Parts: sequence; C-alpha cells; structure tokens
Amino acid sequence: TPRWLAELFEKEFGQLGDYFENEPYAGTYVPLRHYNKEPRVSSIMMETRADTFLDANLMPHDGMKRVTSALAAILIKISEMEGAQ
Repeated sequence: TPRWLAELFEKEFGQLGDYFENEPYAGTYVPLRHYNKEPRVSSIMMETRADTFLDANLMPHDGMKRVTSALAAILIKISEMEGAQ
C-alpha cells in the first residue's frame, strides 16, 4: 500500500476510534492481471470492527453513517487527486 493511501485512511478512519495498520493481518489482494503491471492500481485492506456500525442483533446503528462517510471522503479525495494529474 502506498504511503499516501495509508495516510488518507489513517486521517479519515482514525477519527472513528482506534486505528491499526497491518493488524491483525498484513497485505492486500490485487488481481494478478494488474499486480506489478499497472502502476495506477493501488490497494489497501480495510477492516472495521462490527460493533463500530452494527448492534448486537447485527442491525446498522448511527456508526454506519460515520464509517460510510469516512470511506466516501477517501474516495472523493482520490478522485480529486486523479483529476489534478
């Protein structure tokens, strides 16, 4: 994962609570047709604790909006960065 992408996730998801990089797992999956072949492809593994956005009955609560808003903010920033290139 490129540092710039990890920093975007840290900024947005760090606001939601604890933030860990490469824990409990490290690495991401990139389809082989792109791996080390397509420089525009980057990846990051994002995991969020279920209780951050689901209640005990696995129903979404207010945290769902915070998680999806953080992800949307990252996608918008990436889109803006691409537009600037």
